[in-house]
Amino acid sequence: MESSKYRPRVSSKHFQENIGKDVVVLVRVSRPDSSGRSIRAQTTDGSYIMLLMDQPLSEPLEDGTIIEVEGKVSSKSTIGVTNFFHVPNEVPADINFELYTEMSNMLASELVRNNFIIDDVSEHHGTGTDPELIANPNENNDEMGGFDHERSLFES
Repeated sequence: MESSKYRPRVSSKHFQENIGKDVVVLVRVSRPDSSGRSIRAQTTDGSYIMLLMDQPLSEPLEDGTIIEVEGKVSSKSTIGVTNFFHVPNEVPADINFELYTEMSNMLASELVRNNFIIDDVSEHHGTGTDPELIANPNENNDEMGGFDHERSLFES
């Protein structure tokens, strides 16, 4: 999903402070609804949340499937989903949920809250392709100016 709007990666710990805002969260599907309109899911920090799909799923998600969700937080335990990405089947064994939670908590902290991750360093610094954390120049604005959009860790 190409977008110039900044969406912080969060754990459920940060839902309350992000009500009404767009976020990204990594979850494990716990109980998909048969209608395809809602999914109960577990966040990386162990909380259960409801994912409300803006459109019914075209194919069902199985219990245990890991997805990265983009959407708007509507309560401390609910997100209105606008987009999601399947984590490739070979990746889940390598995902450290505790480390992911620590990363999202660090990115939400006062010290780095207005930073974001870019994925093409060579575009800004010559060579290299490693992700780099840089300051968001528009800390009071959701738009990211001339910098790269943030993209899913699992988007191809």
